Amino acid sequence: MTTIYGSFASESLAKAQFEEEVAKAVRILRRDKKKDKLGTVVGERAEIMALADDGRKIRAIPAILWTFGSNYHEIMSASEQDNLALEKKFTN
Repeated sequence: MTTIYGSFASESLAKAQFEEEVAKAVRILRRDKKKDKLGTVVGERAEIMALADDGRKIRAIPAILWTFGSNYHEIMSASEQDNLALEKKFTN
């Protein structure tokens, strides 16, 4: 499992990082607005298949990307369920 977090100087820079990573996706599974507990839109969110290199081969694995204001988050592992569980811990 890999997690990436970045705090940017502005929301637009976090969104640019998000868009750059989404553009690299092998496939976009879902894409929507990221909402807080009250349903207020706070950023962007995508579930994608991303390329990962484990040193032996390159393969596509599930990843979740999102922005929250000027922050960027990425979770990538072989298990989509693990990704979703960790995202839930980060956002609750």
